[in-house]
Amino acid sequence: NNFCEASKAILDFFVSHGAAFAILNGATYIFQIFAIASITATCGLLAAFMLTSGDYANPTSEYYIENPTGGIVICCILALIVAWSFMAIFDMTSDTILICHAEDTARNGRSEEHT
Repeated sequence: NNFCEASKAILDFFVSHGAAFAILNGATYIFQIFAIASITATCGLLAAFMLTSGDYANPTSEYYIENPTGGIVICCILALIVAWSFMAIFDMTSDTILICHAEDTARNGRSEEHT
């Protein structure tokens, strides 16, 4: 009901479940790096393909892009921002699920009924 009791409760919680949090954060970090890199690369390759073919690569077209590098870079930057935002939410969600599981286990024991 006061700050000191809450601080003690969360400290006990993290001490008793510290290994699970460390493993989860390590795995999530690796997954985040891989996902952000692959999403950004895929969007960059798709942008490069689209901007170097069809009407964008035809000099007689009104949609011709002489140097598509700027468009590809902007596409990669936007993809990086979106991928990072999504993976940040993924990280928080995985932590929240682990906290809920640990709290449920603490309150109800190892019962499979609730988890």
